[in-house]
Amino acid sequence: MTNNSAAQFTSDILGFDIGSARIGVARIHPIVKLSEPLAPIVTKFENSFDPITEIIKTYHPSALVFGLPRSLNGNETEQTRSVREFVEAFIREVKPSLPLYFIDEAGTSKAADERLQGDTKISRDSMSACIMIEDFVQLKDITQLEIK
Repeated sequence: MTNNSAAQFTSDILGFDIGSARIGVARIHPIVKLSEPLAPIVTKFENSFDPITEIIKTYHPSALVFGLPRSLNGNETEQTRSVREFVEAFIREVKPSLPLYFIDEAGTSKAADERLQGDTKISRDSMSACIMIEDFVQLKDITQLEIK
């Protein structure tokens, strides 16, 4: 039987919540399932590949997960298109050799605010990335989320 869940990975999975001012970053181990918010990348959309590449070199992940924003009714928005374009440019420029995935990030900012309860020591964007990758490792089948 093929394992189509995140449990197939043996090292950390990195999650990225792409925004125009900051990229939230988090990691999670697919077996232990404890996420950790990392320092966000403060950026403008066009110059953030180098910090992402450095994070990949530091953590040697099994996979990367990018949050995909959608409207409340599930439709794609201008922000959805911007994130897709960012990830496509990242793939063209960096040519990562590990699996890449999109996951719906709906509701993660609100959930991050609830978890943080006003704590400003942890980035809201990175907490959102934690929630995304926690959702990701709970999925039974991730094959439809893979970026080809």
